[in-house]
Amino acid sequence: MQKHESIQIKKTARLMIGVCGILFCLFSFSFLYGMQSDVLSMSQHLLSKGSTTYSNIWGATIITSLLMLIVILFRRARIFAIHSQALYFFPSCLILGLITCIVQDRGWDYTFHVSWISLTIYILLYLFVVWISLHYPDTRNSAKISLSQMRINLILLALQFYMVGSIGNSNDAYHYELKTENLIMEGENSTALTIGKKSLATNRNLTALRVFALSRMGELGNKLFEYPQEYGSNGLLPNTYDSISAYNWTQQLYKHLGGYPGKGISTAKQFLEILSRHDNARPATHDYLLCAYLLDKELDKFVMKLPTFYTINDSLPAHYKEALIIYSQE
Repeated sequence: MQKHESIQIKKTARLMIGVCGILFCLFSFSFLYGMQSDVLSMSQHLLSKGSTTYSNIWGATIITSLLMLIVILFRRARIFAIHSQALYFFPSCLILGLITCIVQDRGWDYTFHVSWISLTIYILLYLFVVWISLHYPDTRNSAKISLSQMRINLILLALQFYMVGSIGNSNDAYHYELKTENLIMEGENSTALTIGKKSLATNRNLTALRVFALSRMGELGNKLFEYPQEYGSNGLLPNTYDSISAYNWTQQLYKHLGGYPGKGISTAKQFLEILSRHDNARPATHDYLLCAYLLDKELDKFVMKLPTFYTINDSLPAHYKEALIIYSQE
């Protein structure tokens, strides 16, 4: 009789771990493929120094498979009761969160989005739950599946999924930046401009990417102020130390303008003023410079430069017309 119960307990435990395993695989794959693929692409670019590229579907599949392998190996210890089989997934959930919280720092350097205090708290909470589980083993009728056992496992698994989401990079502006960069490199400028358009979340690189897309479409003078502008003229170009990107969009940007910033140039406006005087400056440079003056509220310089680049008539871009009206009323 005891042998029969032991076999039945093992079958029940396998069923519990199987249900949790299916839910974990679905969560992990959707989290990696649907939410964090852009972050993983950038992370691999940084870790490999640009020598490899990331495949969304293969990356999500391989990582999820490896994480499930860790669960299987951890479960060989057989230390948890049926009502706490979900605790075998903690190491995999922790790793899943950590690999999706890598962000660029400066150049090729990177850092982690999560704090060590948070990680310590999660680990201590896990050890506390493990202690409770080991001190409350299964009851005599544990060989039978009960709703309470399943409910406890699902709650434990859901809490671990919450931990993954809190550790993983959830910075909206960073996600917008990477998605926008990818679309721009694919030539989808109009689609790139829809990413995060209704959100106020932004950063300097995202601002520069949107400016680049507008410039490519010839709409910089018409739609610049439809997007948050928190960095003045410096927001027109990325930081020089942030120019490491997963798709090397900065190379296309400076080719679009006709030159690269040299040493000793401290601001975007200074670079644009110098470049605009060179013969290799592209027409896009002129719009960049005019918008730099508008962003810094230097209407005198704007009005002085405008006739150099444009014929003053009704065909002027909307923002330039507005600036002339404001200047005439001062």
